[in-house]
Amino acid sequence: MMSSTMYLPWLRTGMGAFLPTPGVAPLPADPVLAMKVALKRGGTTDTTHEHSVQLRGPGHVVALDPGVVVREEPPRQAQKITPTTFPHVELREPDLPWRHTPLGDKNGRVPPWIVLICVRVQDGVSVEWDRISKRSVLHIDAALVPHELPDLAESWAWAHVQVSGLGPDNKDPIAHLEKFPDDVIARLVCPRHLRPFTRYLCAIVPAFRAGVEAALGRVPETTDLRPAWPRDNAEPVALPMFHSWGFTTGEGEDFEDLVGRLRYREAPTGLGERPLQLLASAVADISADGPPALLRGALYATDAAPVDKLTPPGVAERLAALWTVQPGEGAGDPVVLPPRYGLGQAADPRSPWFAQLNHHPGHRVGAGLGAEAVLRHQEELVAASWEQLEQARTAAITLRHAQLAAEIGRSQANRIAALPEGDKLQLTARAHTRILDGSGVTIRARLLADGLPDGALIPRMRRLTRGGAPVSRRRPAATGTLAGSLATRILQAPEVMVRAATWTRPNGLGRRQDVAPVQAGKQAPKPTTSPTQPFTVRLRPLDVHVGRLRDRLRGPAAPTLSEQDGLPDALRLMPRFDVPLSRWLVDIDPEVIVPGLGEVADDTVMLLEPNRVFVEAVLAGANDALVRELAWREFPVDARGSAFRVFWDGADGVDALEMKRWTKLLGQHAAAANADNAANAANTANAAVLLRGELFRRYPDLLIYAARRNGDAVITQPPTCFGRLTTDTCYALFASKTAELLADWWIVFEELPHAPRFGLDSPTTKPPTASSLSWSHFAGNAAQVEALEHAPATLPATWGPDAPKTWGRDAGAIAKLTLQHPIRCALRLNELLR
Repeated sequence: MMSSTMYLPWLRTGMGAFLPTPGVAPLPADPVLAMKVALKRGGTTDTTHEHSVQLRGPGHVVALDPGVVVREEPPRQAQKITPTTFPHVELREPDLPWRHTPLGDKNGRVPPWIVLICVRVQDGVSVEWDRISKRSVLHIDAALVPHELPDLAESWAWAHVQVSGLGPDNKDPIAHLEKFPDDVIARLVCPRHLRPFTRYLCAIVPAFRAGVEAALGRVPETTDLRPAWPRDNAEPVALPMFHSWGFTTGEGEDFEDLVGRLRYREAPTGLGERPLQLLASAVADISADGPPALLRGALYATDAAPVDKLTPPGVAERLAALWTVQPGEGAGDPVVLPPRYGLGQAADPRSPWFAQLNHHPGHRVGAGLGAEAVLRHQEELVAASWEQLEQARTAAITLRHAQLAAEIGRSQANRIAALPEGDKLQLTARAHTRILDGSGVTIRARLLADGLPDGALIPRMRRLTRGGAPVSRRRPAATGTLAGSLATRILQAPEVMVRAATWTRPNGLGRRQDVAPVQAGKQAPKPTTSPTQPFTVRLRPLDVHVGRLRDRLRGPAAPTLSEQDGLPDALRLMPRFDVPLSRWLVDIDPEVIVPGLGEVADDTVMLLEPNRVFVEAVLAGANDALVRELAWREFPVDARGSAFRVFWDGADGVDALEMKRWTKLLGQHAAAANADNAANAANTANAAVLLRGELFRRYPDLLIYAARRNGDAVITQPPTCFGRLTTDTCYALFASKTAELLADWWIVFEELPHAPRFGLDSPTTKPPTASSLSWSHFAGNAAQVEALEHAPATLPATWGPDAPKTWGRDAGAIAKLTLQHPIRCALRLNELLR
């Protein structure tokens, strides 16, 4: 169910609700209500009591509770605020602005007893501490009063009540207030015409002279209902501030104006690439004047050359020679060689990506940048790694116990394997209900199905047939125990098995089962266990302990254990970090992401390609550096693990497989490209939109997505990743390819919906409408617009018949007309090309 919002011009509750409706004649400054209470007895009125209740006017209020203000707009100490916004405050108590107002007008409009003012910080405006009232007092010179303070004759227009959450059938805001008090607030608005790049001070002050005197600690005349300042005041004004804050404005353009400045521009030649100079090395002969190599960043121009053409001929071979140590080199001392990135993580060093990463100058630089990002954050990463390991400290004790139990289990299994089959069954009888055979059923169920009496393996049978017992002395077993020999013979001889099924078991040998007798001449049933295939008990102590240890080691630091690997000698863990490495690279240098970024002009929309090769090189370098650092810190690290798998900022998922699963060339290990990571398919980035302009600095939390029309429906495509390079530059990655974005899609910029804001649009030549009121609609020319300090509350006579006629009716109507709705602008890329 959709909810709606209603704006009321004023509200009185409690005893104030019993005051007469405002009219032409004002009420007394301290109105008195005559209350009558009728007492009834037996259904008839017995007596009536009268009592007078005196209400307090504005001359009795000296302060406001600081908690009554729940929101300030613009926020306190905010910078670069759009000048089209009206400053306002929201009050927790919805009737507070009119609670102490004793007068009204013939139109039913009630002015508030407190107002919000907004003054420029300048000479002639000062704030001083008053020692008598113990509060800050705003002092304004007489010449500035007409410019800095609003007309109190129109204060009724700039205070209203907002009722939220009303259903389509609920039109009674008062009943809604009683049921949902948190949905109703009061708002004080200052209709100030803000100027660009100006500091302002906002304050809640009394609207009546009596309120000013009371707040300043003087003895007021409570019947003095004159305004706190007349419009033609010729004296300085001192106003006690119940609440105050400040902010600074920025440029005069709003969201819609800034979006209109955006233009599509082709990527400059070489954007996304940077030449590398290979310096001479003491290990290999790489000349300083050798052929240049290129570093391709994370985003690059769509018409760039293929990756395999970026390496000069012979450079890869000469880099590969760096790891070849000649005999006698170093004279007994260890030779320090450049790192081979990903050596510990590679399942097979012969994989094509390993040589490509280490023998390509640009890819080595990418891996080095990933390593540098890790080294810059090494302390916090190591600390976080030990925190992740803390969950496995108790598991280390479990590992030692599991190692001991597994060793004992193997020893016992070897001893049991040497016993006759029947003795194996007798010795392991208590575990038959928990051990499965090869077909997945328990051993007990298998033996009962094969015809072995359930009493043949019970402790009483073993006591009756133990060595030295009468039965054993009369007929000793050839090998093993008599009970085990009996169980073996029953399982191996079909005729014995049939006869055993008809036994009447002695008391204590097990429960009696009703078995159909074998008729004469009938062939005995064929047993399910062949006599030539002795029954083998499946004991798996190692599997059990590995499974228990795996259950204990859950979480991001859990190692991979399998029955084939067995129990490790010690726990080797790899912590997991979801921090996007691109964010750390931006801290190093934004041009690492887009080399040549400084050449991009302002107010630009540009299409680029994401470089998966660079992404995987950075991830490889970061994982390699973390393994080396953790090993140096004596952390029990799993060298084959991958702690970093996320590169792009805002990615929902991972950007690459674990490095031990890399088997191809760099750039071909995206997690979305594999069947076991199908959940990441939507995160495949095929095109990037680079955005630079004042819009992205002024509105850092705007929404960006792609949209296209499919018949009457609109299909939207959110970016798979979104990140910032500088304060005014950001990027968005999309799953669609570049050609598809140019052909079918629109790029949508949407202002993030915030709490309600009010104001007037920048000057325009368009006629006034209910959804677009501008400062120019209240003046005849540009000079008059510039001279306006506060928006007037009266309906301009110049408005045509199509203009909204509700302006000036009451505060609720003005609030509805000045409400600033979030703006959504859609730009088609192929139209921006022209």
